[in-house]
Amino acid sequence: CACVAVAPAVAGKILPYTATSTVSQEEANNSAMAGVAKQIKSQVSATQTLTKYEDINDGKSILGETYRAKSNVKSNVVLKGVKVVPIKVDKGFKATATLDMDEFTASLQFRLKTLQQDITKLEKSARKAIDNRTYANAASDLETAEDKVNEYNFYLQQLADVYPLNDSHRLQHALPEIEKLLVERLSSITITTTTEPNFELAKAEMPSWNVIVKDSIGPVPNFPIIARQSKTLAERRTQKNGIATFKLRNVNFDKGPYVITVEPNLSLELLKKTGLRNALEVPYRVKISRCEIK
Repeated sequence: CACVAVAPAVAGKILPYTATSTVSQEEANNSAMAGVAKQIKSQVSATQTLTKYEDINDGKSILGETYRAKSNVKSNVVLKGVKVVPIKVDKGFKATATLDMDEFTASLQFRLKTLQQDITKLEKSARKAIDNRTYANAASDLETAEDKVNEYNFYLQQLADVYPLNDSHRLQHALPEIEKLLVERLSSITITTTTEPNFELAKAEMPSWNVIVKDSIGPVPNFPIIARQSKTLAERRTQKNGIATFKLRNVNFDKGPYVITVEPNLSLELLKKTGLRNALEVPYRVKISRCEIK
């Protein structure tokens, strides 16, 4: 059993946590770090509780209150400025972790500033990609930016637990506006075959056939499209003239459905918003030779 000293989690303070282990020094070190992390993550009623007790047995942590799993806490919380000091004891292993809250809050604010800069760059890149009609690049930039927004909000909550926030911490972005513009552009896209398909297959292979991708301006180059049945059969990018060529193998032959679905290689959410899910269907027939045995 280890007595754990807890200090109020506020800037300018040193936050300590002491833990013991019957397994190893590394286990004691990690448990001490996890204890500090738990105070930051869940506050552990830090302003009301002065002591906590934690039992470490065979690498398992049992706490007097409900916390996130220890491994999750350690991975989810930024512990910039933490120091772990092993303590010699007659039996078992012991360690104390301390966290400088000034250094901790400074690292969080630096991370938030970096994320804001990253999101701003991705917004600029996405707008440029839409102007250049490289829509897949714009979609990728927006997806990355959304991930960074979620990351920003996570770290902002961490900071809010230990530091007073003001308007300077408000994330500035125009991602919904840019996504709306992308959806409008993609909604004007058409995917058609260059000739009327009339395939009759004697084996599970199709002769080559072309599709052309156009938007409200004209043929769209470098646009990713896939051909699929129960699984993706092939992916192509359109050439400068907006045309992509497919020559498929391993299509359904012994049993149907005897149709190829063509659509952009974009997220399902974006396909639904733009009406491009199952954008084109290319049917075919099969001719199966049968041998009669008499």
